[in-house]
Amino acid sequence: MLACALEGGVQNQKSRFPGYLRLTTTTGKNRSGETYGDVQQVEYYLVEDTSDQSGNKSGTLMRVLTRDLLATVQQVSREEPLLSHVESFEVTFYDGQDWQTSWLVSGTATTLPQAIRVRLKQTAASERLPAPLPLEILMPWSTQPWTSTSGTST
Repeated sequence: MLACALEGGVQNQKSRFPGYLRLTTTTGKNRSGETYGDVQQVEYYLVEDTSDQSGNKSGTLMRVLTRDLLATVQQVSREEPLLSHVESFEVTFYDGQDWQTSWLVSGTATTLPQAIRVRLKQTAASERLPAPLPLEILMPWSTQPWTSTSGTST
């Protein structure tokens, strides 16, 4: 199941902050000298915010891109900080009736959610500034996993 990854929920193996999302997309763009395809794995999670001097214990939202999904040895992925002073990162999945706090697509569990919702809440960058309004992103999930008609998974 190389290009069929969707995992997310409250648990975060990368840091003490809750919230994790990992998915496979076909949005990869090559830079000069790169020879990858358009399939890439993308992870989102919070890490300790080193710029937070206020003691709020906030995190930085990170995006990690893995371009070579066929590598036999895990290569260093490209880590990109996206947003600092993040207090919470919540990912939920709509199953058609209710919002679920976790989801996993694997070789045997190929059901996809109908939508994914991400909620971000930031702290104020300083004591003199108000905290930004929470950000909510709601994305309908319109793709379906490909399954073999012979009954075996490929």
